[in-house]
Formats: sequence, structure tokens, C-alpha cells
Amino acid sequence: MGRVPFSEWLAVANPRRVGLISGAHAMNEFFSVALPPILPLLVAEFQFDYAAAGFLLTVFFAAYSICQLPVGIVADRVGKRPLIAVSTIGLVVGVLIASQADSYAQLVVAQLVSGVSGSAYHPAGMALISDIESGDTEGRAMGIHGLGGIVGVALAPVVIGGVSELSTWRTALIAAGGLGVVFTAVFLLWYPDREDAEAAEERSDSGDRVEPDGAGGVETRSWVALLGQPATLKFVILLFAMHALVSAEIRALHSFTTAFAYGRTSDSTLAANVVFLALLLGSGVASLLAGSLSDVVDRRTLGASAGVAAAVLFSFVAIVPATLGALSAFFFAIGLVLYMKTPAMNAITAQFSDPASSGSLFGVMTTASALGGAAAPTVFGVIATEANDEVAFASIGAVSVVTVIVFLLVRRVDPDPAAR
Repeated sequence: MGRVPFSEWLAVANPRRVGLISGAHAMNEFFSVALPPILPLLVAEFQFDYAAAGFLLTVFFAAYSICQLPVGIVADRVGKRPLIAVSTIGLVVGVLIASQADSYAQLVVAQLVSGVSGSAYHPAGMALISDIESGDTEGRAMGIHGLGGIVGVALAPVVIGGVSELSTWRTALIAAGGLGVVFTAVFLLWYPDREDAEAAEERSDSGDRVEPDGAGGVETRSWVALLGQPATLKFVILLFAMHALVSAEIRALHSFTTAFAYGRTSDSTLAANVVFLALLLGSGVASLLAGSLSDVVDRRTLGASAGVAAAVLFSFVAIVPATLGALSAFFFAIGLVLYMKTPAMNAITAQFSDPASSGSLFGVMTTASALGGAAAPTVFGVIATEANDEVAFASIGAVSVVTVIVFLLVRRVDPDPAAR
């Protein structure tokens, strides 16, 4: 494996479009976690318990999960760029409804609107990157896209939590909505939609497609049309499992890192959130690094290696010193190895897609991710309750072992091994 210069980490064929799509990803993740920073304030004002607070998040992610598959099909028909804009505006509407809520029921409605709207982003955004970038730059583009999502997650507690401290939670949600409106205007004005067809055509002309018999020729038929071939069907099933498992790991880690750090340091939520930010920092570095690496090394080997490293690190969680510095360093390392799987996985998926059906393919895969992410907090929460949080984190490592197996199995059934 040759050394990849840092300057090459961001070298994609369509930097402005990849940047804007990644910005939309940041907005999507930002609005997805809009309520958690202010949940204690909502609980106090509306007098509901934390089980009801958890249900608000469940409503969002349930709608988010269920709608991604049909939205992916719609993206292939109505266009991905307009769908991204509609998704962001729908999320804005959701938080504005929440900002004016005077009952728990209205908060539920707001979360339902946000979940349905937010579901449109990933099938459209990831498919659009797949359409406009070639096999030589898909990994980097997916890495930049992943970084956008990490920035969005980090932005929510800063913007919404910060404004709510200075003013009220209602003002914080209105400010978040304003940010979404500004970004959507920038996206629509600066995104050169007319060039997408040309970029997709260039990608097709380059032969950057899957040939189901591995012969290396150009294949532009829909992935759905190829499902009757056993190798293709197995490949799609393994991709589905890969997306679900990797998402489950990440969502579990996001859900419990702050609580884990707080329990170890017995310091403050501020100190615990420093540990969480260290996790996000490691994740951001990994997203760019692995994105670049996945364009020059075998993507399946990269994903499997990251899974091995993550499993090893999780096995040491019980002996990490209970200091802020040690915990921050440990979770930075966890973020670094765990997130290296994501660009590799997304680049493998992008390599298999074609512009005519990329939305439906990513609709299926993002549905898998949403299902894995929705199940993870409950599953690992039960493990933490019945055993302890150390066992729960070790079990995330066990999931990493399973992802290693899946990455390696993909190598055996890949319809076009040379392309990965």
C-alpha cells in the first residue's frame, strides 16, 4: 500500500458538487439529532418521563427507516438534486413545528414530519455521489460525504444546545430552521444540476460498471434486473448485512459514549462530551483517510482490517484509565478504526450501482443502515442493563468481528472482483 499524501484526501472529480452534497448530509444529521440536546428542557416543560422522551426519538427513526426504500425508487424517477432540497426543507418544517409545540402530541407530529422528510436524503445523496464520481474517486467522495455527517452530528449540541443556553429551546429550534433554509438556498443556487447527466455519461463511457460475469465489460442494466443471478443476489444480501451491522456499531457508540465517560470520570456532562467530541474527531479523520485509501487499496481488505482493529480496541474497554485524557485518546482511536469501514463499504456499493437505478440501490442499503441504527440503542441498552456498560461495549466489538466476516465473504461472491 503506497502512502497517500494528505492533499489527495480531498481530490475528487467534482469538488463543488461533492461538497454541497456533503453539506446536505451535515444538515440531515444535524436535524436528526435536533431534540437530544434539549430533551431535559422538554421533559421539564411538558412533564413527561424519559420513556416518553425516548419514544420521540423512536418515532423519528422509525419513519426515517420505513420511508428510505420507496424514496430511493422515487429518486431514480424525479431526480436526486430536487429530492435533497425537499428533504432539507421538510426537516426545517419539522423543527419549526416542534418550536411552536404546546403539547407532547405536537412534538410527536413534528418528529414524524422530520423522520419522513429526512428519509429522502441518504438514498438521493449517496446515489448522486455514486453517479458523478468514478471508481478512482468514489472512495474519497464517500469519505468527504461521511465527514459531512460527522460535522452535522457535532454541530447539533453546539448550535441547538448553545442557543438554548443563551435564550430558550424554542429559539434554538427556530435558529436551526433558519440555518436549514439558508443552506437549501445555497445548495439550489450553487449546485450545477445540468452537469450531472454529463458526469454520469462519462462514468458509463469509462466502463466503470459491474459486469455480472466478471468479464470486465460495461454493464448498465439495473441491479434489480441482475438479482436472478446467484452471485449478484448473494452480493446484495451481504451488502445489506454490512450496512446494517456497521450502522448498528456506530449508533450504539454514539448512544452510549457520553454516558460511559460520565460514569467513569464522575466529573460533569461537559467533560463527558469532550470524550464524545474526541470520538467524532477520530471519526472525521478516519472518514477522509479511509475514503482516500479505498481508491488505492482493496476496499474489502480495508473494511475487514478496520473491523479487526475495532474488535481488538473494544476488548480493552474495561481497563482504560478513568481519566479524561485517557478516555478521550481511547475513543479517538475507536472512532478512527470504526469509521474506516464506512467509506470502504459505501465505495463498494457505489461501484455496483449505475445512474439509472442508484437511488433504489442506496434506498435498500440505507434502509439496512436505518434498521441497524434503530435497533442498536435498545439491544445494547438491554445488555448494559442486564450486565454492565463494559460488557455492552465488548459486544459492539463482537459485532465488529461479524463485519470482518461479511467483508471477507463479499470478496468471494463479488460480481466484479477486479473493480474493488
